[in-house]
Amino acid sequence: MSEVQGRRIRWRPPWKPSRYVVLKNVSERNILLHLPTGQQRIEKGRRLLVTPEIAHLPEIQEYVRQGILVVEDDHQQ
Repeated sequence: MSEVQGRRIRWRPPWKPSRYVVLKNVSERNILLHLPTGQQRIEKGRRLLVTPEIAHLPEIQEYVRQGILVVEDDHQQ
């Protein structure tokens, strides 16, 4: 952290996103996602932290429509 005029500010490198969302697998099975960065498995009941752009991919949107995935805001930033 940096100190500026007696206040602490958060410094974030330009390559690190400032916002994330959580993909939550609410189904009873494991799923394999085919993301631009590669394949990612989300086991049943588990979560995956991703950038918001990932939530707009057609594959993710289809899983959301089917009730397999839920997209949540990440409130732990």
